[in-house]
Amino acid sequence: MGVAVLNSIIKRNGRTEEFQSQKITSALSKAGEVTGEFGE
Repeated sequence: MGVAVLNSIIKRNGRTEEFQSQKITSALSKAGEVTGEFGE
């Protein structure tokens, strides 16, 4: 099974935008800090 690469996403309002992996990375990092799941 291969790995899928996301190039674009469809927003809730129906608009298509370029996928930005940094946004996902940032959100996960912030969530981990708040919950204490990621070591310092």
